[in-house]
Amino acid sequence: MPTRIPQIKNLQAFEAAGRLGSYKRASEELNLTPSAISHRIAALEESVGEVLFEPAGRSTVLTQTGQRYLASIQKVFDQLSVATDQIKRGGVGGLFTIRAFPSIAHRWLIPRLGGFLRQYPDIELDIQTTLNPLDFSSIDTDVAIEYAREPIAGYECDVIGKDRLLTICSPDYLHGAGQMETLSDLAGHTLIHTTVRKNEWRDFLRQADAEFSHVGQNLHVSTRDAAIEAAAAGLGVALAHAPLVNDLLAQERIVSPFQATQETGFHYYLVTTKERAALPRVAAFRAWVAGEFKV
Repeated sequence: MPTRIPQIKNLQAFEAAGRLGSYKRASEELNLTPSAISHRIAALEESVGEVLFEPAGRSTVLTQTGQRYLASIQKVFDQLSVATDQIKRGGVGGLFTIRAFPSIAHRWLIPRLGGFLRQYPDIELDIQTTLNPLDFSSIDTDVAIEYAREPIAGYECDVIGKDRLLTICSPDYLHGAGQMETLSDLAGHTLIHTTVRKNEWRDFLRQADAEFSHVGQNLHVSTRDAAIEAAAAGLGVALAHAPLVNDLLAQERIVSPFQATQETGFHYYLVTTKERAALPRVAAFRAWVAGEFKV
């Protein structure tokens, strides 16, 4: 006799509570009371014969069994979503959600999306920028552009390109700030640092065998985007990832004063789930990105 499948409403309550880490947040998402969420999860635990949540201080957390069950349930929900989507939209169209880090979205993806939309006018794009780790628990996410050393286990990963660092500044800064023939000449120049990569300049110069005592000014900004804009504004010399500044280099808003570049060991990946890889819009986007991304 086949195993009886738990009620969908109980599985939905469990998935929301597990994904969001809170009965209260799950109740808000599903428009139920926290008590109703608790009752549905209790009914699910009774039907499967396992404890899925356990107390942790004033909250509850997933047990190891609950964690494994959540991952399986999310895959099933994603398969249901994809199957429904394929019935409703046979062609390349519909809502298409892309998740990317802000710098990748702003500097590379968005400026190029016009070509993709002209090719596929029935697609409605939703671009989500985030610094959070990769998370496909939301079944609304179709693809993500990730920055990592290795392909991410359990996902479909297309290698878009290798990452490399280069030095950038404005043309006016290069022409007016004094000698810049070797990296050692940076000792007297303003270096632009990002707080998210505090030791990046030190590591870059060390790998290039160009260590020196820096006597110039330092400018600190919080993000890579801000560092790029500061360099373009003539405030000093910054380090940048090549794919994020290739357009600015072509437009001559910035220049790279030295030939030296360094591979970081990281890659850019286009990531999706095995279930979503079957969607026509995902297949179309993967093909388009492969032709567009030049590192």
